Amino acid sequence: MESHVFIRLAELLVTKYGLHPTREMRAEEALAIFLWICAHNQSNRTLQTRFKHSGETISRKFNEVLTSLVMFSRDIIRPADYNFKEVPRKIRDDYKFWPHFRGCIGAMDDTHVRAVVTPKEDEIPYICIRGYATQNVMAICDFDMLFTFVEARWEGSAHDSRILTETLAKLKGKNIFSYPPEGKFYLVDADEEFDKCDADPNYMPNVEDEDDSDEHGDEDDSDEHGDAADDVNMSIFRNSIATSLMNMRRS
Repeated sequence: MESHVFIRLAELLVTKYGLHPTREMRAEEALAIFLWICAHNQSNRTLQTRFKHSGETISRKFNEVLTSLVMFSRDIIRPADYNFKEVPRKIRDDYKFWPHFRGCIGAMDDTHVRAVVTPKEDEIPYICIRGYATQNVMAICDFDMLFTFVEARWEGSAHDSRILTETLAKLKGKNIFSYPPEGKFYLVDADEEFDKCDADPNYMPNVEDEDDSDEHGDEDDSDEHGDAADDVNMSIFRNSIATSLMNMRRS
């Protein structure tokens, strides 16, 4: 982090987000402790030696900075334009993406972050497929590599589709999650239930939403099934293009 960015961030946390300097420690030092722990995965004992403070002080200041940054995140983790009127330059200026992805407004994915769970008996739901405790974090990123949404409260054993489904249900009607406007979409993994959300911002995924042929009779619904198949094929085709482009860039 460049020095002027660090100083500006410390000023913001003090003036707007409740980080208070004390006689023993300025806000800049508290922020430096926090960044040093997060960026270099350092222990409390290592920080005691480097910054000459007790373990209790290191832990307390870490939590104070974390609280301020959580408040800060509510203002900064959001789209620059909720209507997504402008096509991202990354799409518009690259022949590999234009015009195929002209409606794309970002990418959604889940990632696992290592977690320490106490007490030990509460750790089981957090055990991921690799055998250690994690949090499953869902995030959306735009084409400027900026986060526009983060959901970070789920256990490592939670499936990605469940996280998306329950997040949409929890945030329905709130101006927090940015539903794609008509004609816009997010790039997602094939297991995400987001294809219908692209076209209908009021759609909520429902695993119990199935056709009952006995109740509705033998009506000819071949057109509806054809449309659904086209939607699935288009989603598969969209993901295939994205995978090919990413492989091309890596090579």
